[in-house]
Amino acid sequence: MPRSKKGGAPTSGTVTAKLSAGGASVKASGTPVKADATFTYTAPKEKNKTGNVNLEARSKRGIGKADIAFDTKQGGYQATGTTGEATLTGTVADPASPFTLAAVFPGGTGELAFRPSDSRHGTIDVSGAGGIATIKGNGTYSIAENDDGTLSLTGQSSQCVDVGSCNTTAVKVLLKPKKA
Repeated sequence: MPRSKKGGAPTSGTVTAKLSAGGASVKASGTPVKADATFTYTAPKEKNKTGNVNLEARSKRGIGKADIAFDTKQGGYQATGTTGEATLTGTVADPASPFTLAAVFPGGTGELAFRPSDSRHGTIDVSGAGGIATIKGNGTYSIAENDDGTLSLTGQSSQCVDVGSCNTTAVKVLLKPKKA
């Protein structure tokens, strides 16, 4: 629904959608539709294609424009790995954005939260619980691209159990591209 910049009230009027690049189609393309418009974008069947739709809203208050980009690119990564005795699993939408992996170890569960500083490096926050103990820690990691299209995340984390022991373990995670 188009909204006014001042106050955010609905503006009424019409909205027009036009396919500007890529994509298969936009239903009602180029036709003004009463505000609160709904458009259907149909993506191309091929992988790694992009499409752009330009929207234009017109009312007595003026003209508003927006562009929406679509793609059929890869859908993230499936992550599997280890750290110490823990098995790590999860889905990573984008390794350059924060993500979390679940950790399962004998007697407990936890998670590793990955916070990128750039697309290939970052920090790790470790948390978990097992029995009556809680685990906290942190570390660093880096990501390398493999010849087969997978990514290898490697690093180290130091964690302490609140009942008195600390250790440092290697973090090894394989990121396999998910099928789009």
